[in-house]
Amino acid sequence: MEIIKVLRKSKKETQQMLADTIGVSLRSIQHYESGKVTVPKEKLKAIADHYDVAISYLFKEVDKPLSNTIDKEIEELVKQCLEKWDHLIQHPYFETKIENLIVKRINQELEERLIEAERKKE
Repeated sequence: MEIIKVLRKSKKETQQMLADTIGVSLRSIQHYESGKVTVPKEKLKAIADHYDVAISYLFKEVDKPLSNTIDKEIEELVKQCLEKWDHLIQHPYFETKIENLIVKRINQELEERLIEAERKKE
């Protein structure tokens, strides 16, 4: 799963650092990144949690541009927010909950674009 390598490098982590974080050997990380072995389900979850991505993100192909899908998701999210804006701003948790979700999604988008840019540099 080359995406693991891309995520790891985007965080400037070594294979050993990731191995220590998720509780596997260096060799396991090498095999995960090269695709020589299937990553166990619990380790997929640990990796996704560590990099704050969905498990499904780990199955995206690195060679395909991710931004088109992300752009469509953001456009849909913005459209839904604008359609329900009057209702959203009246909600008592708007400032904390909704804003935090929006900020988290924007940060995720930026991080994904940075990962893609780093991958293209290599």
